Amino acid sequence: MKILFLSSEIDPFANSYDLATFAKKLTISLHHNKDLDLRLMHPKYGFISDRKYILREVIRLRDLELDFNGQKISVNLKSGFIPNSRVQVYFVENQEYFKNISELIYKSKNGRIYLDNLMRFCLFDLVVLETMKKLFWAPDVIICNDLQSSMVPIMLKNKYKTDDFYSNTKIVSIFNSINKDFRYFTDKEYNALSLESAGKKNDNLVLALENSDLSILFNYKDQIPNKFFNRNKSVKQVFEKNKGKIINLDSSISDVEWNSVSEQLLDILKKIVKK
Repeated sequence: MKILFLSSEIDPFANSYDLATFAKKLTISLHHNKDLDLRLMHPKYGFISDRKYILREVIRLRDLELDFNGQKISVNLKSGFIPNSRVQVYFVENQEYFKNISELIYKSKNGRIYLDNLMRFCLFDLVVLETMKKLFWAPDVIICNDLQSSMVPIMLKNKYKTDDFYSNTKIVSIFNSINKDFRYFTDKEYNALSLESAGKKNDNLVLALENSDLSILFNYKDQIPNKFFNRNKSVKQVFEKNKGKIINLDSSISDVEWNSVSEQLLDILKKIVKK
């Protein structure tokens, strides 16, 4: 099974909340399964050191040109591995959108939220889908980690719905948190990706749930489902309609326990791939 795993943070490259550790622990555990071909994609923020992590250019993905936000955007991709593992990570490099980012990732060091956060991850999500085509590597499953990757299922079910390359690809949306800063996208971001917009407020949480083949909530000590669903009945309805899964997870679990979590996830993935 070929799995593409997307994340805006992976420890130790970038780490501002639980997402980064989750991405690292889960993918290292998944990689132990020899039947999987697992690849990760991650933005190349300016503070990520090429030398420290031994990142190398991917020659055939150098100066990749994309139509984005009404103009031609050039990106490069570099490849490396999560330290002390053989988990491969592709890094998306772009001077305008990813270079001048602080280690806080979504905000500057004075605490101000970056106004182009949504646009930045729209570009990342577009690069993801175009890169796989350039590599001639069609994943069986794309795992979208949190709302920063929410445009991927929306694009695949709309912009790419007639693209034979992705005809057998399943989309799994994973949520570790429900971040309001990445929940609502405007027509500006949708237009940048040539997607139809509902206007100034597109609820990407609901749209990601609707356009994914499966959605999974990782529940840290009951932080998400009960509290969030009680306040968001419409989201709960969509989640249950699409047979979403809840996996309970203690953020302090051991590496051995992570193997159990990855096996549980893999069993779920095998079922949706067979459909």
